Amino acid sequence: MKKILMFLCAIVFVFGVVGNANAIPIIGTPTAPGETTQVGTVDPTSGEIEFFIPLVGSDGIYGVDDGGTYGTSADTTTAPINGPTMHMYLLFPVPAGYIGHTLTLTFTDLDLKPYNDPDRFFERLILNGEGGLPSGPFESYEDPSLSPYVGSADRDGSILTFTGLTIGPGDSWIHLGFEAYSDGLGKGPWTNIAEYLTAELDTTFPVPEPATMLLLGSGLIGLAAFRRKFSK
Repeated sequence: MKKILMFLCAIVFVFGVVGNANAIPIIGTPTAPGETTQVGTVDPTSGEIEFFIPLVGSDGIYGVDDGGTYGTSADTTTAPINGPTMHMYLLFPVPAGYIGHTLTLTFTDLDLKPYNDPDRFFERLILNGEGGLPSGPFESYEDPSLSPYVGSADRDGSILTFTGLTIGPGDSWIHLGFEAYSDGLGKGPWTNIAEYLTAELDTTFPVPEPATMLLLGSGLIGLAAFRRKFSK
């Protein structure tokens, strides 16, 4: 009986350690939709993506349209800004057996309300439901953020964190959309400046939870005790 209890405790301990040790972060990289070849400028050390939200022109995909230059260089305009949508597809190659559950988007100088600078110049972030996110689109450019997203989505300045997701295993894409617009800024010239994004997906290797293992262990111990009593 004592040996059985010690054996079950060891199993619970091992499963708990393995579950924690196998968590890995995956940095998203921009690609064409459904493709795995990286496009645009990405810092090889930090995974930080440099991009420019277009002020003029037509909708396009970051680093794919216009000969691979769309969203990778600055625009200048003298008219009020009501820019096109720049689509960006981030690839997260989730290894077999792993599941992504927390997505953190960290921006530098994204002018979402009420964090806009200069005054009355805004940028909008649109997230579409792909790769585990809710079917969209849903967007964040006001506080409180992210409606009608159902789940947990926290915002701290230019950091957006989504939890409770199910992304992967396998290649999964998150679809972002960016727009720039002005509210009575008058005549320019206005020039967009570089934005920076780091997208990190936390993953886990699913294993039986300690509570589940304890419940199983309790049942086995009870069964062993009953058998011992019955044999007497």
